[in-house]
Amino acid sequence: MEDEKSKLKEALTFETQLKHLMIDKKLKVGNKSNALKVLKKENYYRLSGYWINFVDNNDIFYQYITFEQIYSIYKFDKVLRGMIIEIINDVEVYFKTRLANYFSLAYGADGYMDDSNFKEIAKNKHRNLLKKIEDLKNNNPNNLIIKHHKTKYGAICRYGL
Repeated sequence: MEDEKSKLKEALTFETQLKHLMIDKKLKVGNKSNALKVLKKENYYRLSGYWINFVDNNDIFYQYITFEQIYSIYKFDKVLRGMIIEIINDVEVYFKTRLANYFSLAYGADGYMDDSNFKEIAKNKHRNLLKKIEDLKNNNPNNLIIKHHKTKYGAICRYGL
């Protein structure tokens, strides 16, 4: 006989998800209409990661917690992640810019294609990267960057594009 835990849960409507939270899990909801909009927009399972710490061993919400509090934590985390991603992106672009500038000044504009410019330990990774670039080029002939390079430098571009 199939183990009960291995069965997937039945799909529920948004309204039934909210009733499940309120009735079965005893979650307090101040504004049911707004909670329903949140479930429709954000997803029950996405939000569930934020309420894990607010349920007891029986999977019932603690009396002091509300849907609105959980959603506030979710929104705070969403804003915080956005700020962190923006900073990480800026740092990534900075390092890529500095590395590309250094490398092209030291080894020439197409120096990245010559594996003798890399340490032995990195040569396999380098070859794999060039293969990926070639695959991207071949699989995306309508990409604007690829089209530009083909137009400007010809079908065989010394930049690997």
